[in-house]
Amino acid sequence: MNKRIFIIQILIVVFVLFVFYISFKIIFNSIDKYNISIIKKQILFSLSDDIAEGNLFKLGYIFSKLKKENIISSGLIVEIKGNEHKIIHQTLDVDKFYEYHSNISCNLIEDRDIVRKVKANETILVTKLPYNFGKEKCQALLIKYSQSKEIKNIYFKGMVIFLFLTLVSICVLLILSDIFHKRLLNFNLEKQRLLYEKDVAFGNLAVQVAHDIRSPLAALESGLKDAQVTQGNKELINNALKRINSIAEDLLDKYR
Repeated sequence: MNKRIFIIQILIVVFVLFVFYISFKIIFNSIDKYNISIIKKQILFSLSDDIAEGNLFKLGYIFSKLKKENIISSGLIVEIKGNEHKIIHQTLDVDKFYEYHSNISCNLIEDRDIVRKVKANETILVTKLPYNFGKEKCQALLIKYSQSKEIKNIYFKGMVIFLFLTLVSICVLLILSDIFHKRLLNFNLEKQRLLYEKDVAFGNLAVQVAHDIRSPLAALESGLKDAQVTQGNKELINNALKRINSIAEDLLDKYR
């Protein structure tokens, strides 16, 4: 295979993989954001009245229920005032949550949530609870959750579709590239054939012209011997005839 064609095909494969990777990364990120928003709404809806009332018993019950339903794997509610952090409620297995809530501030989570992946399928979400305590004081919800079976199925199906579309696209583009290469090759071969035929035709014509030139030369040379011209003119004419004969010989040698 032509090295240039091989490089083009490699570039096609890389380009297709890049395009599909970016496309599916955008799709999966959108799925993640949608999943986070759904979980956030579920939790805030479940906890809203109990947080407002400060009912720690009900908060514990709601957290246990959310864990049982596999919506969260652990959770923590923190009241933040300046640099002070007060834990309002937490599940028993908050593990490394202290590393996260000790570094957050009201300003940090004022306009956006903090989302951090701790494992391939585990995510920590830090969000500000919707209660107005002023600028210096706020409450933050920290939860760790795993992807639901539905989201995992979406990811799995997405990866299958990604691989399938990638392979199909690569195969189609490689086939089209091969077809284009063959057509280009046939075009070049046809061009070379036409040039060869022209060269052969020109050679035949040159040979015919050379023969046509040589035929009268013998008669001219013979007639020159009996011609009544000076010796100087005879030499000039004889040299000219030799030159013409030399040209005819060159044509015959080249195209014979």
